[in-house]
Amino acid sequence: MRLSNRSADALARVGVIVGLGLATMVAARPVSAQAPDSRVPSPLSGSLALLNTQPLGELATGPGLGVGLSAALAVSSSRRLRLRGELRAAIYGRDTRTACLSQTVGCLIQVDINTDYTTLYVGIGPEMAVPLLGSTLVLDATAGVANFSASSSVAGTSSTDTEDLFKTDHFSDTFFAW
Repeated sequence: MRLSNRSADALARVGVIVGLGLATMVAARPVSAQAPDSRVPSPLSGSLALLNTQPLGELATGPGLGVGLSAALAVSSSRRLRLRGELRAAIYGRDTRTACLSQTVGCLIQVDINTDYTTLYVGIGPEMAVPLLGSTLVLDATAGVANFSASSSVAGTSSTDTEDLFKTDHFSDTFFAW
């Protein structure tokens, strides 16, 4: 299924709204310290996030959408010092153009040329939880490996054309990131 730029923009907005709604519901839950039967918290914690990217410059083709996963393992008895790992993947931008298939037949046959810009990041690092005004401030830093790639594909212009006819990888770069 192909999404038009307008549909992708709407989907990105819905993702942000749903993410904010979920974050609000989680924040509104009572924490274990407020519960009458306080239990020892698990040394393992994690999160799932929807990412809304805002491409800049020549790649400013509209908002992108992605997902982020993180997990932290407490390494101290106070559970304030943790080891954090994260994974983020996103379509940073997408450009769709309709073009004539060939000059021989003119524009009797049209195709969509779709270019996707994607990012992937995997990192690990320290995380520290600091009690602050009845809440907890979490400070973290990660270092790892990131990949940025650009690829184009050609497909029919009909909404029922779900398969790519051709695909080309233009660029892929893997590098250290923090």
